[in-house]
Amino acid sequence: MTDSSYKKWQISIFSAVIFILVIHPYTYIVTQKLLGGFVGKIADINGCPTTLGLIIHTIVYILLVRGSMDLHLF
Repeated sequence: MTDSSYKKWQISIFSAVIFILVIHPYTYIVTQKLLGGFVGKIADINGCPTTLGLIIHTIVYILLVRGSMDLHLF
Protein backbone atom coordinates (compact mmCIF):
# COMPACT_ATOMS: atom_id res chain seq x y z
CA MET A 1 0.00 0.00 0.00
CA THR A 2 1.38 3.41 -0.93
CA ASP A 3 1.85 6.15 1.64
CA SER A 4 -0.91 8.16 -0.01
CA SER A 5 -3.36 5.26 0.14
CA TYR A 6 -2.43 4.53 3.76
CA LYS A 7 -2.98 8.18 4.69
CA LYS A 8 -6.40 8.18 3.02
CA TRP A 9 -7.39 5.11 5.04
CA GLN A 10 -6.21 6.75 8.27
CA ILE A 11 -8.24 9.88 7.56
CA SER A 12 -11.31 7.83 6.58
CA ILE A 13 -11.20 5.73 9.74
CA PHE A 14 -10.57 8.79 11.94
CA SER A 15 -13.56 10.54 10.35
CA ALA A 16 -15.70 7.44 10.89
CA VAL A 17 -14.77 7.36 14.59
CA ILE A 18 -15.76 11.02 14.94
CA PHE A 19 -19.03 10.26 13.11
CA ILE A 20 -19.86 7.33 15.39
CA LEU A 21 -19.19 9.42 18.49
CA VAL A 22 -21.31 12.32 17.22
CA ILE A 23 -24.31 10.19 16.20
CA HIS A 24 -24.32 7.86 19.21
CA PRO A 25 -27.64 8.04 21.10
CA TYR A 26 -25.86 8.77 24.38
CA THR A 27 -24.27 11.83 22.76
CA TYR A 28 -27.76 13.07 21.86
CA ILE A 29 -28.90 12.52 25.45
CA VAL A 30 -25.93 14.49 26.81
CA THR A 31 -26.50 17.26 24.27
CA GLN A 32 -30.18 17.40 25.24
CA LYS A 33 -29.22 17.80 28.91
CA LEU A 34 -26.63 20.49 28.14
CA LEU A 35 -28.36 22.51 25.42
CA GLY A 36 -32.00 21.46 25.52
CA GLY A 37 -33.00 24.31 27.79
CA PHE A 38 -31.46 26.86 25.43
CA VAL A 39 -32.28 25.61 21.94
CA GLY A 40 -35.25 23.29 22.42
CA LYS A 41 -35.77 19.56 22.09
CA ILE A 42 -32.71 17.86 20.60
CA ALA A 43 -33.51 14.24 21.46
CA ASP A 44 -36.00 12.14 23.38
CA ILE A 45 -35.11 10.22 26.54
CA ASN A 46 -33.89 7.26 24.46
CA GLY A 47 -31.47 9.40 22.45
CA CYS A 48 -33.54 9.48 19.28
CA PRO A 49 -32.76 12.84 17.64
CA THR A 50 -35.20 15.45 16.45
CA THR A 51 -34.62 17.40 13.26
CA LEU A 52 -33.00 20.13 15.36
CA GLY A 53 -30.75 17.51 16.96
CA LEU A 54 -29.66 16.23 13.55
CA ILE A 55 -28.86 19.76 12.39
CA ILE A 56 -26.83 20.55 15.52
CA HIS A 57 -24.91 17.27 15.41
CA THR A 58 -24.22 17.66 11.68
CA ILE A 59 -22.72 21.09 12.36
CA VAL A 60 -20.68 19.65 15.24
CA TYR A 61 -19.42 16.82 13.00
CA ILE A 62 -18.38 19.28 10.28
CA LEU A 63 -16.57 21.47 12.81
CA LEU A 64 -14.78 18.49 14.38
CA VAL A 65 -13.62 17.12 11.02
CA ARG A 66 -12.52 20.57 9.87
CA GLY A 67 -10.75 21.20 13.18
CA SER A 68 -8.98 17.86 12.98
CA MET A 69 -7.54 18.91 9.62
CA ASP A 70 -5.71 21.77 11.34
CA LEU A 71 -4.14 19.36 13.84
CA HIS A 72 -2.11 17.69 11.07
CA LEU A 73 -2.54 14.26 12.65
CA PHE A 74 -1.86 12.47 9.39
